[in-house]
Amino acid sequence: LFSALDSFIEEISDDEEGLELKQRIKDSLGSEISVVANSMPNIAKLIDKSSSRFAATAEVSTIHQHEQMKCALCKFIGSIATRKNPIVLFLDDLHWADKTSLDVIQRITVSPDISHCFFLSCYRDNDFTLAKPVESMLDGIQSQDVPIIKVPLGRLE
Repeated sequence: LFSALDSFIEEISDDEEGLELKQRIKDSLGSEISVVANSMPNIAKLIDKSSSRFAATAEVSTIHQHEQMKCALCKFIGSIATRKNPIVLFLDDLHWADKTSLDVIQRITVSPDISHCFFLSCYRDNDFTLAKPVESMLDGIQSQDVPIIKVPLGRLE
């Protein structure tokens, strides 16, 4: 997830529309831009590094850092997904995703502040150990009355 979003930032053009998007991202993240800069280095290109917005983050607990990161990523997605430019997030092999990524995906899909974002993923459900975290995330999403459409596939040969 972080890699895909970082690549997206790298591809933003410097035309009028791209500059507007960059400004929306900066405005939505505010001081939290430094929180995502470690995981998405291209975000540093959006701001003046001497700016107070890019000040070093204070040492905080790992749990607090993860919460800050999840919140900042949701703000980021909310800033780039618009009616004029909706986004589709496709993640293949979701069964390999880490807990933080699954938590962010769940937050993105249930957040009332994020619209115009379609999430599509693939995962192996035939290995209980790999599928359990994904299934738990999907259950959490459905418990918030967000519709999920599953398309089971047989063996692909």
